[in-house]
Amino acid sequence: MPSPINMKALVILPNDKFYASLPQAQRDRIRDGVEAFCRVPLVRPIRHALQQISCILGVSPATVRRVYDELRDGADWRVFIDYRAVEAVRAARTKNPEFQQFLKKLYDEHKRSGYSAIEDLQERWRRREAIPGYDGHPGWPNLPRGWSERNLYRVQPTKTERIAFHIGLSAAAPGLPQTFSTRVGLWPMSHVQIDDLWHDNFVRVGVKGAVGRVMELDALCVGTGNKFAWGTKPRLPKALNPAQMEGLKERNVRLLLAGMLFHTGYSARGTWIMSEHGTAFIRERIARILYDRTGGLINIRYSGISGEEQAVLASWRGEGKGNPRAKAHLESLRNLIHNRLDHLPAQTGPDRQRRPETLAKMLDYEQDLLELAARLPESRRALLIHPTLEYHAHFLPLLGDLYRAINGRTNHRLEGWSKCEYLTNEYRTAPQALDWLGERELLALPEESRRLLHSLVRAQPQTYSRTRQLSPAEVYDPARPTFLHIGPDVVCDLLLDDLAREEKVKGSYFRFRDIEIDPEEMIFEARILAPGATREVELPEGEKYLVFVNPFAPEYLFVCGARKQFLGLARRVHGVSPLDEAATIRAWGHAAARTADRLAPARLRHAGDSSAHAEMVATNEALADTARDFTPDEKAASRARRANTAGLDDFAGEPSDTEPRPIASMDDFA
Repeated sequence: MPSPINMKALVILPNDKFYASLPQAQRDRIRDGVEAFCRVPLVRPIRHALQQISCILGVSPATVRRVYDELRDGADWRVFIDYRAVEAVRAARTKNPEFQQFLKKLYDEHKRSGYSAIEDLQERWRRREAIPGYDGHPGWPNLPRGWSERNLYRVQPTKTERIAFHIGLSAAAPGLPQTFSTRVGLWPMSHVQIDDLWHDNFVRVGVKGAVGRVMELDALCVGTGNKFAWGTKPRLPKALNPAQMEGLKERNVRLLLAGMLFHTGYSARGTWIMSEHGTAFIRERIARILYDRTGGLINIRYSGISGEEQAVLASWRGEGKGNPRAKAHLESLRNLIHNRLDHLPAQTGPDRQRRPETLAKMLDYEQDLLELAARLPESRRALLIHPTLEYHAHFLPLLGDLYRAINGRTNHRLEGWSKCEYLTNEYRTAPQALDWLGERELLALPEESRRLLHSLVRAQPQTYSRTRQLSPAEVYDPARPTFLHIGPDVVCDLLLDDLAREEKVKGSYFRFRDIEIDPEEMIFEARILAPGATREVELPEGEKYLVFVNPFAPEYLFVCGARKQFLGLARRVHGVSPLDEAATIRAWGHAAARTADRLAPARLRHAGDSSAHAEMVATNEALADTARDFTPDEKAASRARRANTAGLDDFAGEPSDTEPRPIASMDDFA
């Protein structure tokens, strides 16, 4: 028997927009009703079928009868809609996705005030402009239901969306998807991150009599978390234009690269250096030199530019900033450094908005003190009390101690440390002992002591043993002997063009000043080790050479010829304390060896003179011994000398008549 209703009317098309626009609760209601009417056979007596459908849907039989009658009269699946609920939802059309996107765009356009966006929306309604979700402007000119300020304020872009659109992707980076990395599988010096750092305090530079903030370039080994290279420079007014400040330049990045790759080295398995697109940018020419001269072991990687991606959000492309997440390991170290140095005087604060109000007056007072110190004698100048630290004498030693402490810390939370098995077991001999013994110290104990300690550990493992993390330095330092080093000729390729100066050998040394490296005069031996040579060579006095010093590695002077060919390295000379007797003796010995080398050519030229002198002394000493008889050789030598000097003796004994007569007195002359 055919069904009394048209079953095709219960079919919902997949692309039915009206069905898709209904609330979820109504779609569920329609689906349940259609399934119930399709599952229960509609046969006579019909009341039994409707009673069964009523039980399935959980509604009254009268409601099911009304729906059945409408379906029999030609209605379709829309008969299951509760239009009262639908109209209530549609009355608050602020939930319409298209309307929400339209309103969020207004919020994006009105960057300073959300209320301005609401006023803009209301004005568009009054002008009957098209607004998604409100076709036909129902109820105009009255504002639609649900357009209260409270409701409209709920429809706003997210915080990350606002920052990305108004400022840029760099500022919104913390809320955006990220690519997480791990140090598991890396080796020492496999990946190196380089960046610049501004310290949060001002210092004074006594040589120039100026006050400035300290800038730094540093390098971090990602695999070990060890900060292995760094160099600082105070930001001071330029000499030629005091109105401008001298900052970090691309040249400083090359100095850092040359210093760390020459002294520290790079991994024989390969080293990738991360370069940003800001201050610490590595030019392509430098990257090519390092790649070619190391056989492809040193590679430069460049971080992304967030401003390029901003074109997706705005009509104008962003100015382009480095991606801070590309060097996240180094950026996370910044916070630790700032926190450890927040006790120093003349703090700048985390940013300009939080700069202490007293800082400006303090810096003015310090500048006045420096000008006063320049006029005072040394005895009074040393007694002045300054409100800031001196750059060379105070700040740099303190910074070096801090970085050694950071590299030596064991209470860190570096990612992947446990997975890399950077752990060690330690033991102590008493419950209250503060000194813990490592595996190496344990093996150095006598056999009886080791057995006793092992028994204590087995009995009370938590008291006598512990497992601690290795410090970054403990992981990094054992690998240093395996590193390869770039040659000094590669350093010249990186730095010679803009660092070289012409200097003359003065005595046995090169002497010059560079306050960016040292406030005092620097002295280097005029003695170089040429490439491939096994012995150092003394340079001739008075000759001129092209030389330069890398501020990040000031222990060597690079010496080049007039044609910029690399000649060799000269060592820096440091003063020796008279209290250190061993060092003084070594310095004397080194000076004596250099003296012998420098005078070796002169000794070679006068080697015959020395032999004649020695023969003369030996002969005269033998003749002075009258008790000794002449040897046959001495007698023969005496006869030969007399034969050679016979004519001279005769000439001396017989004056010539033409020889002038000696003047005996003034009377004879008259």
